[in-house]
Amino acid sequence: MTVVLDHDPAEQQLKKAGSEPWQGLPSIEDFLGEDGALRNVIQYGNRHEETFTFSVPDDYFERQAALEQHQPKLPLNYTAEISLYAALFEAQSHKVVLAGFRTIQLQVRPSSSYINFLPAIYQASDVTSRFLAIIEQAFDPTLQTIDNLWAYLDPLTAPEALLPFLASWVAWPLDPRWSIPEQRRLLRRAVELYRWRGTRYGLRLYLHLYTDLPLDDDTTTESQKHISVVENHQTGLVMGDVKFAQTPMLGGGRPFHFSVTLRSDRPRSLDESCLRTIIDQVKPAFCTYDLAVVALSEAQGEG
Repeated sequence: MTVVLDHDPAEQQLKKAGSEPWQGLPSIEDFLGEDGALRNVIQYGNRHEETFTFSVPDDYFERQAALEQHQPKLPLNYTAEISLYAALFEAQSHKVVLAGFRTIQLQVRPSSSYINFLPAIYQASDVTSRFLAIIEQAFDPTLQTIDNLWAYLDPLTAPEALLPFLASWVAWPLDPRWSIPEQRRLLRRAVELYRWRGTRYGLRLYLHLYTDLPLDDDTTTESQKHISVVENHQTGLVMGDVKFAQTPMLGGGRPFHFSVTLRSDRPRSLDESCLRTIIDQVKPAFCTYDLAVVALSEAQGEG
């Protein structure tokens, strides 16, 4: 707001407020700072700009408590008056006079971004602004859904009721024995699990996502890994230098067999039947396996 003093303050006071101070005038001390010096001095004929901010509660239009019996509608238009006072410091006395005032209209309206897309001549219309605010509020829930559509397509953030639909996209069977966090993790990595199916890494990754056990890297020995998959390589009795299609051998252990060991600080919380279902889904059909779930403290003691 811009205030211009283009007349002598004493003249302005005589024309509008009379020569005598009236109740409600500020005192002379209001014009002095803590050090006794004048503050906010506007020289005669100069221009000074000041910004005033008015705010209403965020729930102003929805707050039913604001409606009373004698006030069936929320007030949307307010009248305010800004007065400019001047302090006259004379030799014998000091007094405060009214230099001028201005009446302003304050209009409470819901914010609307649609009005910014119209030409300036239409932006000045209050009716147009209020009409567009109604349309914007009607479409706002739909726009917010579109802005957050990615969250509905991410298994980690999608609503629980939408998980079966997302599972059908990747042909992933949902096991009722899985908890909701487990289902979310598995769906998020479903395509990756398909890519590694039938491999040692794919089995360890699947068990990691289901059990939430750490997926240790190759620098950790198999006896210390939380999820260990070991193939049984044993050399049998070789029959000298006899050569056929393959080197004949007696014994030699169990071919196409591997051992799975899970080391957890809560081994009883793991469902063994579900673990076997996972292994059966991932392993090659002709392979056999052994499954062991041990306490982490026992595994560390053996190591």
